Amino acid sequence: MSYANFDHIYLGIKLFHEGRFYEAHEEIEKFWQNYHEADRCLYQAFIQICACLHLTNEKRYAGAKKVLERARKNIFRSEVTDTNHLQNQLSEFKQFIDLEKIFLNTEALLNKHLSATDFKI
Repeated sequence: MSYANFDHIYLGIKLFHEGRFYEAHEEIEKFWQNYHEADRCLYQAFIQICACLHLTNEKRYAGAKKVLERARKNIFRSEVTDTNHLQNQLSEFKQFIDLEKIFLNTEALLNKHLSATDFKI
């Protein structure tokens, strides 16, 4: 894979930090579609987190919750038996972004919306 293909990741991260979650999702997905390394699931999780935040901004909480649960499965895959291997993947991914922290912050934000007394799915 050529280094230039990571441009989508860098642009996606920039858009993410600008709060443009839909656009970030689209850019990262362009990279992910042609990326087939062992840590592919982590990029997919980032795409799903972007989608969750986009849906949360649109007050589509039920969909956001479903997407975030899929992201959880991609980050904390139960079928990964070698936890050191997963930690190495996360460490390499952190060169770009702290996915675990973003996941936990997104989960807290969504839970805040889900626990609001006026919330209805």
